[in-house]
Amino acid sequence: MQPEAKSFYTHAAQNVPYYANRCVDGIAALLPLCKNEVVQSPNDFFAKDYLLYPKKEHLVIHRAVGTSGKMLKVHWDAREKEQADAAVRRLRQEWYNVMPDDSCCYFFTSEYHQNTLVYEAHDTLRGANDKSLGFAMRNLIPSRLREIIDEMRAFDPVWISLTPPVATLLAEAIHGNDLPALPRLRYVELTGEMSDAATRAALSEVFTCPIGNLYAATETGGIALACPAGHLHILEENVVVEIVRDGQPAPDGAAGDVVLTSRLNYAMPLLRYQIGDRGSITREPCACGYSAPVLNLTATRQNDFITLPSGGRAVADVFLYAITYINERIGPVIRQFRIRQTGVTPLAFVVTLALYPPYKNWKDTIQELFTAHLCEDALRGAAFAFEFRDALLPDDTERLGYFYNEEQGGYGTCVNH
Repeated sequence: MQPEAKSFYTHAAQNVPYYANRCVDGIAALLPLCKNEVVQSPNDFFAKDYLLYPKKEHLVIHRAVGTSGKMLKVHWDAREKEQADAAVRRLRQEWYNVMPDDSCCYFFTSEYHQNTLVYEAHDTLRGANDKSLGFAMRNLIPSRLREIIDEMRAFDPVWISLTPPVATLLAEAIHGNDLPALPRLRYVELTGEMSDAATRAALSEVFTCPIGNLYAATETGGIALACPAGHLHILEENVVVEIVRDGQPAPDGAAGDVVLTSRLNYAMPLLRYQIGDRGSITREPCACGYSAPVLNLTATRQNDFITLPSGGRAVADVFLYAITYINERIGPVIRQFRIRQTGVTPLAFVVTLALYPPYKNWKDTIQELFTAHLCEDALRGAAFAFEFRDALLPDDTERLGYFYNEEQGGYGTCVNH
């Protein structure tokens, strides 16, 4: 065990209830940790020394949803989170000439201020230093996309961060309107979901700049970043990545479950955390010259598009604000959600919710709040049928996205990164 890994494990064993009750000889002896275990008992993974001054003064909360649909509040020390972000910024600068203070456009689902949800929905957010401009991931109809492109052109970003579905809609709007490329744009970073090489190639023709992938998790920070050659290099200063098959470490090149151990999140240490994706690790030299191992993802979670009666599409992220609103306004209500589209004309959806036990009798209120706080105009008047579960869905379904469109034939799975 490396010295820093030993220190991290010792901290977890001494301060985190889950690990204090599992006296084993080092990280490698721990069984892989499923996300269901964390979602069901999140307080068992919070380090007790962060309840005390001065560490508690630096705590920040980040919300993890991802495409698993499992809701989790992740605690970070703000200084450690900054350190994790720095690893990504360093390679972004080295590979794509993007400096930390370069202007950036991004897309968001919910706005937070001082760890609290901002209930007044904004369409755009401008950073305090005027170096960032954010756009809400809702109502991305052609007219709104054209407005966003015009706002981007006026803002003149050096790079853009967004999910593959939003990037696809944006690229279609640029191409369909025969608009010129953004003048200073030199890098587009895809995050939230993984994309295949064909998608990135198509996007690069529209944006006329390199298209990269950031593979990350709220719980650990950046995991791997794609280099200009298209290979996902593991951010070894942030995270230890293992490939586990049949409960045992897999040799290099062999596929298995991706298992993570954060090196930096001391406030909420997750050791041998099974994120739900599959892949392999290779260590051959890369054309980019970077020596870190390459993570080859063979199956990752991905959501379908919503099909609208107009023939247009909407991104599944439009459901997140309603789910987030319920959990922030009332308390920890929803542990996991899944939504599937069952009809287009008329629009129809089935919403499956796994609730925390104290809220099992709040079903009517939850349904009302969900439909009342959908911020997507195209979904007004849609029919929603609700199913409620007492337990989380099994972990072996976690590779499926939280949104499934029956018109498209099934949950999306990005294969062969």
